[in-house]
Amino acid sequence: MKSGEHLPDWAGHRMAIESDGACTHPFVVRLVEWNGESAEVVVKLPGSVALAAKTNLMGECGRWQAGEVPADAPTHLQDTGWLVAKPTAPPEWARDTHSRGRPMEWFEVRFTMRAREIATIMADLVMGRKEYRDLDAKRKVWATIHKQAD
Repeated sequence: MKSGEHLPDWAGHRMAIESDGACTHPFVVRLVEWNGESAEVVVKLPGSVALAAKTNLMGECGRWQAGEVPADAPTHLQDTGWLVAKPTAPPEWARDTHSRGRPMEWFEVRFTMRAREIATIMADLVMGRKEYRDLDAKRKVWATIHKQAD
């Protein structure tokens, strides 16, 4: 949240609001198109994806869907937009992965990249959200580890 606090269009603000504060550390994926040609891109992500956006390099995003940029969009938000995450088959290397005893679900987002573009994707991956733990509740465990025998 600190990195986007002064950016009103930072995608993390919407992710935090729509997750009731559960998403405070969105994941960032940066991709580079090396072949010099535009491409349709599919990014597969593990677990449920609450929100995902194609942002500018600062993590800012317009309020529209990716690919539907309005004519009056600000210059710095021209190639941004919110992505639709859909369930998908896992990548071949992850077909046998499990999470909590069940086969892991996978989601994908699709978007277009321009030739030589550096694209930034921000995502609220539900299973990757920060978990706050009450260390005081476990004090007897962690405090005894640090005691030394006489």
